[in-house]
Amino acid sequence: MAAEYDLTLIQGGTFSVRLAALTEAGAPINLTDWTISGVARFTYSNSSIMMNLNPTKVPGFETQGHFNLTVPAATTALLPIVEGVYDVEIHSGIFVDKILRGYVEVLPEVTY
Repeated sequence: MAAEYDLTLIQGGTFSVRLAALTEAGAPINLTDWTISGVARFTYSNSSIMMNLNPTKVPGFETQGHFNLTVPAATTALLPIVEGVYDVEIHSGIFVDKILRGYVEVLPEVTY
């Protein structure tokens, strides 16, 4: 089962967070031989992608399961104020495992 973690982004701000892929028992997943992907959508049933979360393995820390989610300011500036959903998956050959899921909240920028 995927871990649950909610994300909060600010319109016009760069979003970046470092997380770790873990088994259900809490052990790190070695990401060395895996590819990783993740997107956010407005709703589970919406086929349109709201944004790519650009997950990347952290060089030198793949065996500990570390990865980053990064969304540039140019992308967040175009997002509506919304609460959507997202997930992150790892892929190896025909095997796919959802490692993370949750809600993604986009808040307005306060300082212009």
